Amino acid sequence: MTDVRVLLAGPGGCCMDDAAAALSADPDVWVIARCVDRWHAAETIRALAPDVAVVDVGLVSLSEAFLAGWGPISRDTAFVVVGHEPSEVVARRLCRQGVCAYVPRSRLAAELPGAVRQAAGVPVAA
Repeated sequence: MTDVRVLLAGPGGCCMDDAAAALSADPDVWVIARCVDRWHAAETIRALAPDVAVVDVGLVSLSEAFLAGWGPISRDTAFVVVGHEPSEVVARRLCRQGVCAYVPRSRLAAELPGAVRQAAGVPVAA
């Protein structure tokens, strides 16, 4: 058993609540922090060094490096981005920039736990 430490970052509302609920079913995944904006998320990542950051698409850049404006972030933290709708174009763009996975909100319960485990390098639970 390997614990996966996760930071959730997104504007207040049900998207990050849904993400937390999806991850709560996995006993190896621990949500260690929740942030509502990019600045707080970046500071918390630097302070806590989570294994994975699950971030709302509204907090990342789609026009340049996805972490533009975040300041220095260690490559030891993997990123999973939650989008509001399925989009292969956005998913490909983010993954080319280093995001481990893009999960649309409509598929959080089904896909987020596996995406987080995979991003952390932990085998996906059966």
